Amino acid sequence: MPRGDRARRARRNRLSAYCALSPGRPAADAPTRTRRIDTIDVHGTVATASMTLRHGPDTARPVDPAAGSSAPRPRD
Repeated sequence: MPRGDRARRARRNRLSAYCALSPGRPAADAPTRTRRIDTIDVHGTVATASMTLRHGPDTARPVDPAAGSSAPRPRD
């Protein structure tokens, strides 16, 4: 079997395993979760966004390479 076929099959298997982790319906506490887009930056054909995710008492902001930290921050 050519190497490319093995790699494609491995990716397909990992994707199937990842998709199986989700039951296909919202989490029970979904109504208490909020997501806010904080910024959107567009540079030519590339765009990035930063978000704040609040899940119950927890607030998370995905890693910002410029800031050097992905640690959750206190609620505003």
